[in-house]
Amino acid sequence: HGDYEIVKLLLNNPKININLKNKDYMTAFMYIFMQNRYIYNINIIKLFLNHHEFDINKHDNQKQTALMKVCM
Repeated sequence: HGDYEIVKLLLNNPKININLKNKDYMTAFMYIFMQNRYIYNINIIKLFLNHHEFDINKHDNQKQTALMKVCM
């Protein structure tokens, strides 16, 4: 439950870039979405999906989105 509240707090901060990528072009959403604990993270995933600046089409350095990675 603590993770959810932390993510919610961060996503509500206007200074946070929700679509920022790391050196491997991975976003925070990609990491969360691809974790084996999908059910545990469903509420966090919903926070991202409902965020007005979230771009689900962001891809990594292999041109794969989070959804593409999970389906492989």
